[in-house]
Amino acid sequence: MCHLVLHDLSLGLNQFRLDKISLSIKKGEYHILLGPSGSGKSSLIKSILGFYNVESGYIWCDGREITKELPESRRIGYVPQSFALFSHMSVEENIRYGMRMTDMTNDEADKYFNRLVDVLGIRHLCSRKTDNLSGGEKQRVAIGRSLGMKPDTILLDEPFSAIDENNKRMLWYELKQIIDEFNVTVLHVTHNLEEAEILGDRLSLMINGKIIQTDDCMDFFKFPVNEAAARYLNYRNIFKGKVDSLNPKSIIIHDNFILKVAGDLPDKETVTVCINPLNIRIIDDDCHCDNTAAYTNQYSGLIVNFLQLLEYNLLWFRFAGSTNKYDLEIKCPGYADQYSNIYIGKKIRIGLREPDIICYSG
Repeated sequence: MCHLVLHDLSLGLNQFRLDKISLSIKKGEYHILLGPSGSGKSSLIKSILGFYNVESGYIWCDGREITKELPESRRIGYVPQSFALFSHMSVEENIRYGMRMTDMTNDEADKYFNRLVDVLGIRHLCSRKTDNLSGGEKQRVAIGRSLGMKPDTILLDEPFSAIDENNKRMLWYELKQIIDEFNVTVLHVTHNLEEAEILGDRLSLMINGKIIQTDDCMDFFKFPVNEAAARYLNYRNIFKGKVDSLNPKSIIIHDNFILKVAGDLPDKETVTVCINPLNIRIIDDDCHCDNTAAYTNQYSGLIVNFLQLLEYNLLWFRFAGSTNKYDLEIKCPGYADQYSNIYIGKKIRIGLREPDIICYSG
């Protein structure tokens, strides 16, 4: 049932390489490709489109191999970061441009055009030149031009990078509705984690020219596959520790920090521990709720810094007896009334659930 398949795709670009990229995307799936700048995301998109010739491996789309096909023969829609609209054309002319590549009759093209502009909400813009449009309007026109060729697959390369923060969230939801309406398979490149979480059915992470993780959205964020993935996903609490020789369910980080974990680990093995700041709970009765036996790892200590932000609160916590500047970063929901009794220097107790602790060898 896979619609877009990449197998062992390799390509050299000056000093950079895409190295044996394999990826399968189902029909109708909205797939997000994440990664830091310079990781190879846009290069991979351009390889799928045929702008770059791959050295080895193959690309299949909708049941046919397209590895060596010319870009115009691949029938894959594309919305680049800059939108690349034709400034000398009107909005209507931009959208109808892609329709020239289809076998639609004039009547069919008119009906499809009317459907596109209505779904995209841009009928009132049809006679305008694209230079006079806002970022969000340009994005809708670029998507319309891409959908005009009736592709089964569309590739989006940082489509929201030119959109101001106030409008991004609404456009995320609108884009998802448009894509669902036209039943298109999507590969969407971004480095925005919130954008990825809202839009993606499945997600892949690319670092240094390699895809290191592909998962459903929830598992992708909850279970990073290695330390590099955890750091990219903002798992701020990362430590080295050694498995307790007397208890393979415990990891010794230092004298003030012994973690109980969900499964047995090899005796005396050195492991890397990753803890999401969102998974640490304050369990003091006068500060927060969640006072439950589920938090088998409980520690006393001190708040050494506290920032109350609009959407969340950041706390830096130091274990009792620790000489570190701080030991853990904690991110809490932004309900100001629940944190009125928190202040720098306050002694608190925190809790960690065993399943929320991620361990890697070495």
